[in-house]
Amino acid sequence: MEPNQNFISPAAVGGALCPEAPPIVAPTNYVVQDICHPQIQPIIHPTELIKQHHCVPVPKHICTFSSKDVFIRSARKSGKTSRASVRSRKKK
Repeated sequence: MEPNQNFISPAAVGGALCPEAPPIVAPTNYVVQDICHPQIQPIIHPTELIKQHHCVPVPKHICTFSSKDVFIRSARKSGKTSRASVRSRKKK
């Protein structure tokens, strides 16, 4: 079959074969685009510091010193006996 050269496409002539139809307006479509902006919101956190004082026994070592003077008799001569040895002789 040979192509029909007398046929002209309606798209080629801008739809001139049919009269233009009146436009139909459809309901509006809405596209929502959310854009967020930072807004500073102060939040106050009150804090109360409570200082508790406790008495805790802690040992404190205190050393006391005293002194006394003791006088010792001088050494006896080597021929004399001591009192202890004299007493022991008397008991026998």
